[in-house]
Amino acid sequence: MSATARVLRLTSPLLALVGAVGCAPPAVDAEARTRLQLARTGDEAAAATAQFVDAIDSAELELAVALPALVEVELADAIIRAQDRGVAIEVITDVDRAEDPGVALLAAAEVPLKLADPGIAYQDFAVNLELAFPGEAVQMSHAYAVVDRTRVLSAPFLGGGDVGENLVVDVESEDIAWDFLLEHGQIFGGLDASSLTAYSAGAKSIVDPNWLYPTQSSLTVELWFGPQERLIKRVIDAVYASKADVSILTDDMFDKGLATALQAKAADGFPMQVIVGQRFGTQSPQLSSELRDAAPDVSKFILSDERRLPTVVLIDQGTDPVGGKPRTRAFVLTHELVSATRTLGIEPLRSDQLIDGHLWVLGQTGEVGPEITQLQELIDEHLDLSEAL
Repeated sequence: MSATARVLRLTSPLLALVGAVGCAPPAVDAEARTRLQLARTGDEAAAATAQFVDAIDSAELELAVALPALVEVELADAIIRAQDRGVAIEVITDVDRAEDPGVALLAAAEVPLKLADPGIAYQDFAVNLELAFPGEAVQMSHAYAVVDRTRVLSAPFLGGGDVGENLVVDVESEDIAWDFLLEHGQIFGGLDASSLTAYSAGAKSIVDPNWLYPTQSSLTVELWFGPQERLIKRVIDAVYASKADVSILTDDMFDKGLATALQAKAADGFPMQVIVGQRFGTQSPQLSSELRDAAPDVSKFILSDERRLPTVVLIDQGTDPVGGKPRTRAFVLTHELVSATRTLGIEPLRSDQLIDGHLWVLGQTGEVGPEITQLQELIDEHLDLSEAL
């Protein structure tokens, strides 16, 4: 029996949280490498859905799926077809989307389904206040499918019928599949972003044992899961550490720390550029004003139409002040650049501490390959569709 198959099934009937020996991930061939493809969907809104449907239709043994919404019934139909083939399935979606038509289809077919991330109220000892967050502030932003423990598809958004260019990360890797299954097992078993300890701290565990993955090329991959790994803080740290430039594309941005980091770098002469969507300023006007009004040296643009934007942060595309070429990094996040703190004074904020999501970081030294090049082109093309903010 393989190490992958030797598992102890715990809370989640499909997914193994503990291996045969300790908590180690399944053993893989030392020569094996992560194979990653990144695909832009262009103006075809259904392209990402079609890629996920094809992957789900290829499942033979096991399937773990997380979706922020299930308006698009094609996804539910594909999941039901997989169950009819005898595939063991678990699906997670946001409890606020319980009325979506795809949820009704899955429930009628008795597909194992977890509705996660409800609203939450608790005593925050740090500020000595009773805080309450509605369900829309506690978000399931994961959009992924793990197929037969070897393949993962991921997208910044899926299932909600959104109009806008999407990005599909398609990975063949036992290590990455294992890490997603560890995250999936927690949420399906009842530990989501709303799960807190008696001390109002997040109850989810950091489950990802492998943070850096070599690939078939010089590209390297990092994978981080929120809220237990602070995703917005990672973006802020990367901005401060940038040696050449930063370009950001996101639907909305309302974090004072990130705006401060961008302005600090821009004031020192580093090109800092932010492109936001039409939702900018609608969720937390006071914090969004930190970018709009308190970052005068940052180049700021807003998309001219209402299409949804993925969140992409490119670090160090160009050369540094002495002409050197630093390592380029590309961050692809499943939610917007929200607040890294839960409150503004006593006002509750939508925060990355209450969002289940994940962050890809693609890194490459020297000339970048097709994956990062596509992200550079994505930002450039949306810049052409934007106007000054």
